Amino acid sequence: MYLKRCVLLVSFFFFTGCVTWAPLIVGASLTGLEFYRSERAEEVYKVSLERAYVSAIKTTKELALEIKGIKKGESNRIIKAQDPKSKCRITIELEGMRDSEYIKATFKALKYMLLPDRLYSRMIMKKFDENLHEIFKLQDKALIYSKR
Repeated sequence: MYLKRCVLLVSFFFFTGCVTWAPLIVGASLTGLEFYRSERAEEVYKVSLERAYVSAIKTTKELALEIKGIKKGESNRIIKAQDPKSKCRITIELEGMRDSEYIKATFKALKYMLLPDRLYSRMIMKKFDENLHEIFKLQDKALIYSKR
């Protein structure tokens, strides 16, 4: 649907003689789409990478997500999963910061491999936070910084 509108808009400019404006409009539209697509939910926790990883795995199991792949690095973990019902792709990135004292957790859900699902990302983030507090009985608020 979006592609159809873009083609119609470009063809309108082509036939009306405004061909010079078409690349600018298409480029701006694609830049806006990429900015919209890169929307993600992030939080920073004061926990170790191993604890955050355990909580992320528990979150994917509780939400009945199929884990498609796990990439382990020295200071990061990337969990890629898919919801079998809605075919939504989910990525959970855990990145160690400042000598692994803090963890930046990034949650991203994509519908149809293109459009971000902000509500689903926030739901996964909230479940991750609940699991982290439940598993490790964190007394104080582990959340340091939140960007939504």
